Amino acid sequence: MRTGAFTTRDYKMKSKSKTGPVKGGEANGDAVDQAPKKKGKAFGAEANPNDATDDLGVIGEDLSFELAYADDMRRGNQFRIGGKMDNGEIDVSLYQWDESEGIWALQATREVEAHALDWMRKHAPEDAKQSSATSCVKTAMLEMIRLPGMKLPESQHRAIVPLKGGYLEILKDANKKAYIEYLPADPKHGITSLVPAKLNLDQVKSGRYTPKPLDPKSRWAKYLDRFMPDMAVRGLLQEAMASSVMPMCLEKAFLLLGSGSNGKSTLLHVLRAIHPKNTAVRIDKLDGQFAMAPLASKTLYLATEAPKVLSDPIQQVLKALISRDPMSAENKGKDAYTTVPRGTLFLALNAMFSVTSHEHGFWRKICMIPFNVRLAENDKDRDPDFHKKLTEDPAEMAVIIDWLLEGAMRLIERGSLPEEMPEAVKALAEQTRHETDTTASYFAERMVIEEEGTWTDKNDIYADYRNYVLDELGRKPVGAEELWKRVRERMPGLQQKQKKATKGSKAERWVNLRVGGLKPRLEGGAPQSIPDEEVPLGDPLSKEAMEAIDLLSGAPMAEAA
Repeated sequence: MRTGAFTTRDYKMKSKSKTGPVKGGEANGDAVDQAPKKKGKAFGAEANPNDATDDLGVIGEDLSFELAYADDMRRGNQFRIGGKMDNGEIDVSLYQWDESEGIWALQATREVEAHALDWMRKHAPEDAKQSSATSCVKTAMLEMIRLPGMKLPESQHRAIVPLKGGYLEILKDANKKAYIEYLPADPKHGITSLVPAKLNLDQVKSGRYTPKPLDPKSRWAKYLDRFMPDMAVRGLLQEAMASSVMPMCLEKAFLLLGSGSNGKSTLLHVLRAIHPKNTAVRIDKLDGQFAMAPLASKTLYLATEAPKVLSDPIQQVLKALISRDPMSAENKGKDAYTTVPRGTLFLALNAMFSVTSHEHGFWRKICMIPFNVRLAENDKDRDPDFHKKLTEDPAEMAVIIDWLLEGAMRLIERGSLPEEMPEAVKALAEQTRHETDTTASYFAERMVIEEEGTWTDKNDIYADYRNYVLDELGRKPVGAEELWKRVRERMPGLQQKQKKATKGSKAERWVNLRVGGLKPRLEGGAPQSIPDEEVPLGDPLSKEAMEAIDLLSGAPMAEAA
């Protein structure tokens, strides 16, 4: 805790153990005795709950040393508690305004207790001990809880980038044109952390800030030139990083995909520097009972590992997290509560995961960004400490912030990421889908298309798909129901008709698909309009068929991607 946290009064107090509570009026010649007396009203009767220094001790009242300490802390008006959390409880973390940094700095409990003990040494030496210091701090916090003016102001719904020397807020004018407003550092904004970059006031004109173009000689520019040469992909990365400092929710997680030594780790270090409130995420544990609590109040979630296959429960949690839907959270030994995620998820992986259920809604929330450039082991540019030369240099961080702000302004004006993704991003998405989704791979290999008047038996298609997956991919096929669910997602206009059973043949279910290598049951025939929901998806596999597939695959049978 900084010295001079608040101005103490020269209380001359008696020990509680000897004489009971100290009367504020007994202090000789102190500043409290010089304050005007409140007459005719009970203590606190006219308190303004929004005034941090109102409702202080009244002359002549019984005043414990805890309340005297609390009053001194409030008089200084340099402290706040965290305020109301998502679960409705009060965050009693103590913050002190740091004028030199321009933020509310979090104070360690031991530091505050040490300061209280020092205060007691001067004003109540007979009771100066650890338990009394702890009691002083707890009393001061309780006093703060009942006054809204002693809680940190809300700033989470504003796009403020706090820098050394001032803040920058990204806004939109009446014409929906983005601009950046300069804000002097001020306690009223409730900022509790800084981006390690220095604000250049020369870029502020009439209260508005103009980002500088990327300096080609900067280390950041050299990093982008080396690892992100595709300008379209670079622009997407720029907006992805910018979105993480914006209050807007794009409902996207950003997947940085590529083999090792390709710049992903450096980017993660930069993201951590931009977001002091970041946390690592275990994707495989996201459906756990206590998984959500550590994410509360964080603005950045980082994952560097993922299971080979994402289960349905994990996918559902990820979708809610990415969309910032209200979610249940729980700390050990505490009641569960509802929290709303505020952060952006970045995954940095060397290989793509598979999913058990390929819902369009899940893939729509994943924005892939390829990292295709890889440094050789003996590359002269390899520098294990390169990230430090970015994040620990305020001038370099200022370059990064200006670059990021350019992307933020595009996002503000457009309201979303680009509708048309870069070609490299679309190619990566299609490639990974083929690699992780056996149905997508089958459709590509067999060149499956919808074709008017062409009718192919659904059982024939499933049998051909199953053989392809087992024989050519060496993987396990999904069941018939899951296959047709995925087909409908890819081809929402799919039609089907049913051939009724006769004495000599079973009923058949046809769809208007042409599949390479399969002979259609009917070509040029008019479709019969039957809603898909009214037609069974196909007979389930028999136990014998499942056992046969087990033998062919060499492993216990289970549905997979």
